[in-house]
This record gives sequence, structure tokens and C-alpha cells, in this order.
Amino acid sequence: EILEERVKRGNPGARTIINNLGLKYSAKTVHKVIKRHGLTQKHKTRYKKRKDMQAVKAAYKPMQKIQLDYKYYCDIANQHEALKKGAIPRYEITARDYRTGMVFLGFTDYKDTLSSSIFADYVIDYLTGLGFSTNDIAIQTDNGMEFVDPLYNDQTMFEKTLAKRGVKHL
Repeated sequence: EILEERVKRGNPGARTIINNLGLKYSAKTVHKVIKRHGLTQKHKTRYKKRKDMQAVKAAYKPMQKIQLDYKYYCDIANQHEALKKGAIPRYEITARDYRTGMVFLGFTDYKDTLSSSIFADYVIDYLTGLGFSTNDIAIQTDNGMEFVDPLYNDQTMFEKTLAKRGVKHL
């Protein structure tokens, strides 16, 4: 019954199996049965996870997938004083290539679609200058208001800029 429950329910733990079947065995005993029949799963080590991620990234071509995001400078303690004086901008925009790790940086005082679209336009111009086709580039973002409009589902300036340049938005 333990083995059938383990396979049928998608590998639940020993305590879950005991609760589901109403067994009077200890969790240690149930785990021994699972282990004896080779139904345990090994946890991936950090090294193994990193190797798996490297294989995923290797499947992409350079500049095929770019992650774009904002960083708040008010979160960084040693830059907070300069931010209060107005000596530095409030936000950093980063665009990171998924395959190579290449990073593009932009700075702005506004977290809006205009700033996002201007930055994306600069990045796309740079990449096309290097010979990359805009049809092969995809920019991935979160669903922040600086990229998309979740309230009205209207196309933002950022999305219009990507569409005009032929870049996919994920």
C-alpha cells in the first residue's frame, strides 16, 4: 500500500502517506520501505543545479533572451545619502543577456514606460549595430507598471517600442 500510494500520488513524503492511508507505523518505518524499493529522490546539490542551468543557457544563442529589470537605489544603504541629496538617480535599469551574462546599465529618476522604452531602444540600437537581428531578440520582464499595463491591458510605450523594432516581449 505504501509503494502504491507513493507512485499514485506523485511521491508524497512518509508522513503524508501515513495520513492518507491511516497507518500506525512511524514515519521512519515508512521511509525505510520507500528507500528499500528505490523510490527516493536524491536532492540536487548546488553544483548539480548550476550544471543543469548551464545546459539550459547553452541552448540559447548570444543576445537571444535578455532580462530587463529595475533596481531601487533607495535599498542600498551606502548610497542612500547621495540619493537624498539628489546626486544620483533613483533607479538603475539593467538588461542582462541570459547566455553570456553581458549587462547593459541605464539610470533614471522615473520608473515609467517612457524610461523603459528609451533604455530598450538604446540596447536594441547597440545590438543591431553589432549585427544582431531584432527578430532573434526577446526581452523578458516582470509585470511591473514600467513595462506593461495590467489594469487596462493597453499597450504601453515600452511594448510599442519593442513591437515597432520587431523584438519579442516575454
